[in-house]
Amino acid sequence: MIITTTGATPTVEISELNLVMVHPETVNLVTDERFDQGDIENAANQIEAARAAGQLTVSAQDGSPINQVDTQSVVVDAASLRAEIEDAKDRSEHVGTQPASTVTGLSPVATSNQYSDLAGTPNLGTAASANAADFATAAQGTLADTAVQPQQLATVAVTGDYNDIVGTPPLGSAAFEHSTAFATYIQGGLADTASQPGTNVSQFVNDAGYITSVSSTEETTVQTASGRWYAYLNRWYGPNTSYGFSYLHWNYNYGSLNPPRFGRGFLVQKDSTITKALVRATVSRANVTYTMNLVRQRVTGSAASTATIQNDPIGLPYVLTATSTTLTYLFEFDLSLNNLFQEGDVILPLATSSSYAFLYPTFTVEFKS
Repeated sequence: MIITTTGATPTVEISELNLVMVHPETVNLVTDERFDQGDIENAANQIEAARAAGQLTVSAQDGSPINQVDTQSVVVDAASLRAEIEDAKDRSEHVGTQPASTVTGLSPVATSNQYSDLAGTPNLGTAASANAADFATAAQGTLADTAVQPQQLATVAVTGDYNDIVGTPPLGSAAFEHSTAFATYIQGGLADTASQPGTNVSQFVNDAGYITSVSSTEETTVQTASGRWYAYLNRWYGPNTSYGFSYLHWNYNYGSLNPPRFGRGFLVQKDSTITKALVRATVSRANVTYTMNLVRQRVTGSAASTATIQNDPIGLPYVLTATSTTLTYLFEFDLSLNNLFQEGDVILPLATSSSYAFLYPTFTVEFKS
């Protein structure tokens, strides 16, 4: 039982215990050697009176408050303390430490923890300080007993060199060629039955689907022309005598201002249509817009006095905005207008531009007649 002054009075007297407490003061009556259990039981009424008067607080050994002090509470608190003492005496409950220096009869190793202080240690070899991973396992040792040793192998097993192999077969020159240098088995079979140069045509059979004749209406021809193609208004109409025939240009409205320029063209050999008109060209100046088209030029009338030259666009203009003089431009003309030609017609390329410039074109025209 633990009693503590509250300060309500400067002092608290418990005459049964011959005890005068001066605030602040705490006394554990159970552990204090001045009092035994009988003394505390005799003083129970005085302690309860002081507690009730607010002069003392009373608590058990575990710190819980005691709100009614009597003989029974004194007995219970004393029994709790005895149980704690018994637990403290029980080695299995002991969690404290005791300096080894206070224990007699111990070996030196008990306090030094040094292997060298042990007596009767075994004599260890150098392997004792190595790790188990430094040695082969028992299974590996068994395999080693039956393993093939290098001296039991042929030389080539170690060198990997073809020249160390004995009894190699003689190789011909074909052995050093790739398989692609030879015909396949299937190709060889075809060669056995293939016709050779000089075989008479009479030996061949015309199977269904072979073309045995060609209609003249299905004839296709291709014409190509190239040369410098000027595209500046009111200049370079000709023929141009400075640069020769490959620079031939003229206009159909000679003498007027701003005439379109005609480049070197094609003479239509027979009645036909154009199936394709391609141009591949580089330009002399970048950042220039070139407007190009093809014109069909046809002479009408039989007498010189009545003959006229008729110029009709073949398709819609193609507009090229060139961004570089090093790029090659490829384009195809629209052929949606006037795409019927008579023998003697002339197909002329036409070009205009916003400033003096020219192209280096190659024209390819495909005719179907």
